[in-house]
Amino acid sequence: MRIECKQLVPHEPSRRTPWDRVRIHDELIADRAARGDRAAFGVLVGRYSSAVHHLVRRMVPEAEDTDRIVIEIFLAVWQELRDPGCHRGFLRSLGRALAAELRRHRSD
Repeated sequence: MRIECKQLVPHEPSRRTPWDRVRIHDELIADRAARGDRAAFGVLVGRYSSAVHHLVRRMVPEAEDTDRIVIEIFLAVWQELRDPGCHRGFLRSLGRALAAELRRHRSD
């Protein structure tokens, strides 16, 4: 069964925001990535890698550690999205991966 975007967005125009559309769009792209679509995952990485890198850079000042952590975060997200038992949204997966990687970095 295919779900159209319009089915997921509230029908009242006053309640819709541009952020609702972005979130839904990301979830649809993440769903494709979860089914193995590498191009869809590339779209998500392209959208969020700069923000993730900036956030990690503020928390981890060493540039080479920052780059490694960002790569590991997106690898963790890819693996989590591919887990058939995982029903989390893309941004939640990204947040969990970021928190786990930063905790691991601090314990080293």
